[in-house]
Amino acid sequence: MPRSRKPRNPFDVLGIAHDATPARIKAAYRKLAKEFHPDTNPGDELAEARFREIQEAYEALTSETPSRTRANAGGADDDGDARGQAPNLDPIPSPNNPTEVACWLIEKRFGGIAAPRLRTWRGDLYEWRGPHWTRMDEPRFGSVVREETQGRYYLKGDKLEPWHPTRSKVKGVLWGVESLVNVDDPVMPPTWLENEPEGLVIPCRNGLLSARTRKLADHTPSFFNTFSLPFAYEREGASAECARWDAFLKETWPDDSHAIDLLGEWFGYIISGRLELQKGLLLLGPKRSGKGTITRVLEELVGKDNVGAPLINTLKHSTGLEDVRDKTLALIPDARLDSSQGAVQLLLAVIGQDRVSVNAKAKARRTQEVPARFVISSNEVPALGDASAAVVSRFLILRTTVSHIGKEDVSLGKALRKELPGILNWSLDGLDRLERQGAFSTSLAAVDVEREMEELASPVKAFVDTCLILDPDATSTRTELFDAWCLHAKRVGQPKGTKEVFGRNLKAFLGSSIWETRPRKGRVRERGYRGVKIRQGGSDE
Repeated sequence: MPRSRKPRNPFDVLGIAHDATPARIKAAYRKLAKEFHPDTNPGDELAEARFREIQEAYEALTSETPSRTRANAGGADDDGDARGQAPNLDPIPSPNNPTEVACWLIEKRFGGIAAPRLRTWRGDLYEWRGPHWTRMDEPRFGSVVREETQGRYYLKGDKLEPWHPTRSKVKGVLWGVESLVNVDDPVMPPTWLENEPEGLVIPCRNGLLSARTRKLADHTPSFFNTFSLPFAYEREGASAECARWDAFLKETWPDDSHAIDLLGEWFGYIISGRLELQKGLLLLGPKRSGKGTITRVLEELVGKDNVGAPLINTLKHSTGLEDVRDKTLALIPDARLDSSQGAVQLLLAVIGQDRVSVNAKAKARRTQEVPARFVISSNEVPALGDASAAVVSRFLILRTTVSHIGKEDVSLGKALRKELPGILNWSLDGLDRLERQGAFSTSLAAVDVEREMEELASPVKAFVDTCLILDPDATSTRTELFDAWCLHAKRVGQPKGTKEVFGRNLKAFLGSSIWETRPRKGRVRERGYRGVKIRQGGSDE
C-alpha cells in the first residue's frame, strides 16, 4: 500500500528561513496566497491545493502553539509526529463521532465539560481567558484541533488508523462543541450560567466586583461576560481619586450639576451591562467642547476591544450592526444624521431591546438582541427622521457649550487615563444614584433640545402644536387638514409632500388620540379624522 505524501515543513511551504520574523511570515503568506488564490486561478486544482497548503502553513506558524515548535524543529514524520519522537498510539475518539471528539478536546484543552472554558453563542466560539470570554475565530479553533489530533490514532475495528485532521473533520468537531457547550440565544451577557450570587457584578482585571458591597470575588467561567474593565479596581489610595476628571466636568458644565450627575449615571449604566432602561446618549455641542474627551474616557473605561464605531449611514443596511453585534458600547462620533427612516428605525429597535436582523460577513443572518448601548456625538441638533418623534424619548441629552479651540490641554488624555480607577469609583456612585432614583437625572438644557429635536424629527409636531386642537368630539376631513398643513409648510419652509404621507405622519404622531372616519359633507362622505380640529386662525398666513 503506498504511503501518503509526507507533510512539508511550513517554513518550506512559504519559502522562508526558519528564523523568519512574524512580519516576514505574513508578507510571504500574502504574496503566495494572492498568487495561488482560486479566484485568480479558476478551475486549476493544483493551484487550489497549493493555496490550501499555504493557508495551513500560515496557521501553523502564527498559532503560537506547540505546532509552531514542531515546525521549527524541522517538520513532521510520516505519521504526523514531531521528528525524533515516537508516535502516540493511545487512541482518541474517531472522527466519525465528532461529539465524542469535542468532549475529549474540551476535557483535554478547555477545563472539562463540568466547567468548560469553551462556549458557543449565536454561532460564534468563545474562550474564557480569565477576566472575560473572548471570541475565537474558526482558523484559531482549527489550529487547536490540528495540534491535538495531528499524529494521533483512532480505532477502526481492531486496527489503529491515523486521525489526519482535515477541514471537514474540524467542522465536525466544531458542530460537536456547539452541541455540548452552547449558550442559548436569548441569554445576554453579562450573566451567570450557574451559581448566581445576589446583586450586580462588574468584571475588573483583578476580580468580579460587587456593585453593592464593593468587594471582589475571583473570576470564574460560570460568569459569561464578553467584556471586562481593562484595569484593576482600587477602593482606596491616590489612584482611587479622580481630581482632574472632576475639574474637567466642572469646566464643561460650570452651572449644571445635573448634567454631571447624568453623565455619572450613564457611565455606571454602561459598566453594569444593563439594558432594561432602553436609553442612548446624545452629546451635543460645538467643536472642542469636551465631547471627544468624554467618549474617549468611556472607551478607555470599558476597553477598546469592547467598543464598536458604526457609521450612521451603515445602519440603513443589513450589515450595519456587524461591528457591534456583541459589543458593550457603540460610538457614533461627529454624526451628521439625515432623516433616513431606515437608520432611525434600526436605532429605535436596538435601544428598545427588540430582536433585529444581523448579517455578519461569512455568517448566516441571525435575528437577535444587540447588547451595545449607543452614544451619538454631534455639533448640531440632529434631525432624526421619525414621524412619531418616539426616537427623541429614547435618548438622554447632554449639551456642552464651552469651546476650548486654541486652548486645548494636550496632557489631559494622559492624565485621565491614570485616573481610570478613580473614574470607576465615580461611575459606581452614579450607578448607586441611578438605582435609588429608578431613572436618569435630567440636565437643564435637555428640555429645549428635546423640543427642537422633536420638531426636526417630526415636522408634523409643530403643525399640531400651532394649528390644531385635540377634541374628542370634533371631526375634520383629510382635505381640510392637508390644506391647513400646506399653508403651515409654506410658512416655515417645509416640503408639503403628498396627502397620503401627511395623513400617515399625522396618525403616527397623534396615535390613539385620533381615529379615521368618513364624515358627511353635504351628500358626499369624505375620509377624515375624529378627535381633532383646526385651530381658529392657526392656519392663516
